[in-house]
Amino acid sequence: MSETNPSPGSKYRKLRIAWPVGWGILCLLLIALWVRSYWYSEAFNWFFSTTKFMHVSSDVGQLFLGVGSVSFVLPSYYRGEAGLYDDEHELIRKPTLLAGENQWGFQVGIPYWLLLLGAATLAALPWFRWRFSLRTLLIAATLIAVILYVLVWAVK
Repeated sequence: MSETNPSPGSKYRKLRIAWPVGWGILCLLLIALWVRSYWYSEAFNWFFSTTKFMHVSSDVGQLFLGVGSVSFVLPSYYRGEAGLYDDEHELIRKPTLLAGENQWGFQVGIPYWLLLLGAATLAALPWFRWRFSLRTLLIAATLIAVILYVLVWAVK
């Protein structure tokens, strides 16, 4: 009896299918949150001490992540508990990548389209061929340099 050797790609076939499916589901959830963010402002605050908290919110096409501190002592029912708040928008802003400090702490705003682009790229990774020539490597390095330059120029 002769043994048949499976092809090298079949060893990770299930993982090669599960990886894009997982990232594809994340893409669909991000699209739903993106669309919802234009009608509702949602925030999730987690107070991990009486003065320190973590903040995650969705507002007008952006996901905001932040950490901060409050200058007053919180009531006991806030300590270590999370809250979910939902209300309508008062201010319409253009989604941009931003980072900065406010009166409570540091916050980063990331547009949903950027998160969606990253998730879609990660979903497509298993299907790329990973054999590169020197020319391909130089073209990719040039494109990355141009993108980084544009990002730095846009932030200034």
